[in-house]
Amino acid sequence: MDENEPSPSSSKTEDLIDSVTGLVKAVPVYEDALQPAAKEVGKSLETVAKSINVALLPISGLIWGFDQLKDFVSSSVAHKLRNIPIERITTPSPLVAGPALDALKYAGHEESLREMYANLLATVLDSQTATAAHPAFVEVIRQLTPEEARILAALATRKEYPEVCSISQSLAKPSSSWLAYPENEEQFTNLRLLYYELCTELGFDSSNFTQKCLDNFQRQQLMEMTATYSRKKEPGFFAPVTVEEIDSENSEERDEKLRFTIFGRSFVQACVVEKA
Repeated sequence: MDENEPSPSSSKTEDLIDSVTGLVKAVPVYEDALQPAAKEVGKSLETVAKSINVALLPISGLIWGFDQLKDFVSSSVAHKLRNIPIERITTPSPLVAGPALDALKYAGHEESLREMYANLLATVLDSQTATAAHPAFVEVIRQLTPEEARILAALATRKEYPEVCSISQSLAKPSSSWLAYPENEEQFTNLRLLYYELCTELGFDSSNFTQKCLDNFQRQQLMEMTATYSRKKEPGFFAPVTVEEIDSENSEERDEKLRFTIFGRSFVQACVVEKA
């Protein structure tokens, strides 16, 4: 074999290199074929990204920074503690103060929620009330709308508190089957209507909205609906009865109540009621 003649293996290598080189050179042509569509997709994504930035811009302005939080604590929270002896101000539990300050970054622009956080911080900063500030209260406020916060504040200042509303119904010879099944929402229809009427009096006139609020209050264990029965022993006198005793020919009285739970009352005391 002539020394200058390429070997079979060398020739195959060159062919492979040429083939790969040819593929690589062909790629730009393939990309060019897709460029118009790719450019359109890129423009669309760029437009969406710009729209998102524009939509988020107002929100970014509402998120509080360190300086705003510092000013809020040194003004609003300090104002709530103005009447307590200075020696009662204590280092707050980070389990409460930390999450509360973090949540304030996003809710500080809403007055009703801001006031709740301020009351909670004032509660945990006072050595006499610090133990009443439960860490769960921060999460409760996080899951309230500004309107729900205002409803709670309005209900907590009524003279009937901790009761929200109640209704009594006379049940003439009720059947045992009607009274035997467990309490459910359908049994409290009239009580719910009474609650809606109360909210309307307080300035919240959308029944659909107030129903969602009530459902949220119950879900977070702030309020509860209860029903008790009593048997008429003599004119004008009702005595409590057990479920077993309900199966009677005597007329019965059903009392329904919507009231704040023990947890709800603790929440109101720590986050809703202004410190004296």
